[in-house]
Amino acid sequence: EHYGIQAQLFKIIEELNEAQAEVIKILSGKEDRSLFHLIEELADVALMTDQIVEHYGMKAAFAGDYIYKLQRTLIRIKKEKKKD
Repeated sequence: EHYGIQAQLFKIIEELNEAQAEVIKILSGKEDRSLFHLIEELADVALMTDQIVEHYGMKAAFAGDYIYKLQRTLIRIKKEKKKD
């Protein structure tokens, strides 16, 4: 609440863009320390995500979606391994 939701929404856009830039560096092989920078940016994204979810009072919904998507991914991986 300290910074306000509009500022936080703009901040998460900034953090997502910075994370994307680090992914591009990793994929292009341009920078040795990009993995460390990516982890830093992902931590910023996670912090902003937590703040935004908290602001909207959506912790339970977020946790439910997270678990659902994680389980869905694990099921897909299992099915793909069976095909191999």
